[in-house]
Amino acid sequence: MFPNRSVVLLCVLLGLYAAVSFWLKRKQRALGLEPGSRTKSAIWVGIFWVNAPVFLILLGPLLFQLTFFKGVAPAWSISLLMLGFMGAWMWWSVKVSLWRRWADRRGTDPHELQMEGESSSILWPKGHFFERTELGQIVRRFRHGA
Repeated sequence: MFPNRSVVLLCVLLGLYAAVSFWLKRKQRALGLEPGSRTKSAIWVGIFWVNAPVFLILLGPLLFQLTFFKGVAPAWSISLLMLGFMGAWMWWSVKVSLWRRWADRRGTDPHELQMEGESSSILWPKGHFFERTELGQIVRRFRHGA
């Protein structure tokens, strides 16, 4: 029995993500830009604790609909994809802030974590609009009245 096309697509996307991450890390090592051991372990935790669930939350509602409710109106598919996007963004916003705090408590260099987090697709670049949607950034702005 062949798996559902949606599951295969999800696996392909996760495989591509892993391959690109691996390739980028090899390039960094070749240039002598290898991070410290604390940063490396923090990045792996970030990949599995922050990013991996994002893919499942993003595509989960749509995969559920495609698996169990075939033939419904395209508006449902679009709505479920939007629901997945909003859920994935909320997950990322909360978890990436908690992950940063966890890494900071472990003594990880924040600048190195930012650089490696960006190259691992966990974090957005400093000052980017999406970086400002991290829950920690929102709370900080709210407290300071900016």
